[in-house]
Amino acid sequence: MIGPVTAGSTVVHVAGFVALLLVVFTGSWAASIATVAHEGGHVVVALLSGRNPRGFKVNEGDGGGGETVFDAGWGVSLIFIGLAGYLTPPLLGLAGANLVLAGKSWSVLWVSVLLLIGSFLHARGLFTNLVVVLAGAGIGWVAATGSDDLQALVAVTLVWLMLFGGIRALLGQGLGVSGSDAAQLSRFTWIPAILWVALFCSSRSSASGSAVGASSVSDQRATKRVTSVP
Repeated sequence: MIGPVTAGSTVVHVAGFVALLLVVFTGSWAASIATVAHEGGHVVVALLSGRNPRGFKVNEGDGGGGETVFDAGWGVSLIFIGLAGYLTPPLLGLAGANLVLAGKSWSVLWVSVLLLIGSFLHARGLFTNLVVVLAGAGIGWVAATGSDDLQALVAVTLVWLMLFGGIRALLGQGLGVSGSDAAQLSRFTWIPAILWVALFCSSRSSASGSAVGASSVSDQRATKRVTSVP
């Protein structure tokens, strides 16, 4: 058995290694899982603000890049839609980390399946649909038939991908590549794109730090339980 999920547990290291292998050897496929969450954030906020999103697309071979189409026209909601993209994956990763540490890896998997079903309704393009369907089928199979160890491994791998997936695309924005979220937010607000990129990087670092902090608290509680046994 892999054992319980804590900060230094085997499953965390194994899942981190698996996530690294996925990013290195599958290229845009692994990054695309985080991109689906990224574009999904745009879609959800666009829906809530009445922007009538007409779908999103993940670009194959673009390091995990993507685009979401919704009704145009200036409004404050454009700022929130722009912010939602890069904020969504690390927030999902943080929530997933807390669920895994609480011993609810299966919750991470089933919530992921539900979110992917919602994403499928708005996915556009063959590659985008393939990513969503294959990810949903694989995660659903593990959630329904996988052992506790396998569920923990897949759940922690998803957390790693949410926390660190898409970093290459984020860093590639630099001072704000034309058409990027940072560049569009700069156009909407007149705030330099580099500051938006810094905000996105900071939010990802904060979410990762909070996940590590939560795991440390979990370790301390586990240690107290062990030392209190006579």
